[in-house]
Amino acid sequence: MTIDEIATALHITPSTAHKRLERAGIKPVSYKALYDPSVVEAIKVVDKGGRPPKAKPEPAKSPKK
Repeated sequence: MTIDEIATALHITPSTAHKRLERAGIKPVSYKALYDPSVVEAIKVVDKGGRPPKAKPEPAKSPKK
């Protein structure tokens, strides 16, 4: 499958399909950028990445009397 065919199958743009393939570390099976049809399932859901959320601070404990 080409990147255009993968993008059509997933209803995404070709550049998004290419980026997902790069992030997943999937290499083409031939020189002309042909991919195995199983990559469609492999890149269907991809982690968005980015910075993890900050940890919430614990509430301050009141001093004992």
